[in-house]
Amino acid sequence: MTQLPYAFIARHPILDRNREVHGYELLHRSGWDGVYRASDPDKATLELLNTSMLVNRLQDLTDHKLAFVNVTENLLDQDVLRVVPAEHTVLEMLESIRPTPEVVKAIRELHDVGHRIALDDFDGDEAWAPVIAFADYVKVDFQAVPVDLRRSIIERWKRPGLKFLAEKIESHEEFQEALQLGYDLFQGFFFCKPETSARREVPQGKVNHLEFLREISRPEPNLDVLADLIRREISLSAKLLRYINSVHFGVRAEMTSIRQALVHLGERPLKRWGTLIALAGLASDKPLELIRTCLVRARFCEQLASRLNLGERSLDLFLTGMFSALDALTDRPLGEALGELGVDREIQGAIEGDATDLGRAFALARACERGDDRLYRVIAGHFGLDENDVARLWTESLIWADETFAPERNAA
Repeated sequence: MTQLPYAFIARHPILDRNREVHGYELLHRSGWDGVYRASDPDKATLELLNTSMLVNRLQDLTDHKLAFVNVTENLLDQDVLRVVPAEHTVLEMLESIRPTPEVVKAIRELHDVGHRIALDDFDGDEAWAPVIAFADYVKVDFQAVPVDLRRSIIERWKRPGLKFLAEKIESHEEFQEALQLGYDLFQGFFFCKPETSARREVPQGKVNHLEFLREISRPEPNLDVLADLIRREISLSAKLLRYINSVHFGVRAEMTSIRQALVHLGERPLKRWGTLIALAGLASDKPLELIRTCLVRARFCEQLASRLNLGERSLDLFLTGMFSALDALTDRPLGEALGELGVDREIQGAIEGDATDLGRAFALARACERGDDRLYRVIAGHFGLDENDVARLWTESLIWADETFAPERNAA
């Protein structure tokens, strides 16, 4: 049987007012061979639907959250949208669509058979009134729409059941503004940035997690120190023993000693598990999507190791991804946060943009994450990587992070 090709899918989270994930916008991105260009958005959506519904289960790509999918005017006349699972998707009408009577009728028919409808880049145009009457979401671009219009759109169009989504929110100040204006949902990379550039003291409840992270980041962690830190933090103790007693490690007799569990775990699994647990503890008052983002980056970078002949650096590549949002987790400048932990200098340099193999691997992860065609075309060309293989690794990393994060989130 012929294997279907993978396509690049950039997955951008949409958060609610509690900064929990409401859904993901899925965007098809071209590889570096020029198969797709932005001048053909119809093909982009068709390839996205092909990949998400045939190569992967749609729900696997969105962790069982809603998938926001771009729709062009041409696609409104095609039957493909009728087979998109309405219970899992939101059809996002691109700003290039003209609200002609024929278009309004086609959108209404999709709505009538159960599809959720979103209007992208809405600027208050009254011509869209017939659609807004039954739409579920209105997206407003905060980088393109002035402040007074951001407010007046809600005042003019607000009705029960209609959610207003502020997109391209790039800072916590913009997030706070959107909250105050009454927006329901938020899209952008604000959650991956520190809330302030000024130094903040780490809350007392997070000190143990930070000390644990500092010790586990050393080239040779001291097991006695780690065991002592774990004993002080009940949640760390419970999670370690639950992890080590899982079927995955094949422990025949249940372990109750913290140090015994650390020895059995081994250095590499300890660093992987410990970094995740400690960072999750630091993120207790942050959007959970922040940890998920780190996990995707970490897994993708780790999987690149064999492709880059860096098998012996796979753990370093994993840790590069995991530490990449430490500034947002601690609300401190990135260099300061990494320096305080004593993170390996090459890992720190990779996160900060050094042109090393580690740095380029991390940059490729960021390019896939943001859907930056130009950047990943350059990096992939530098490494001589296969487009289909990289696309598969990225998609698998998304799914792996969701599966890995779910039990940890539920146990928190």
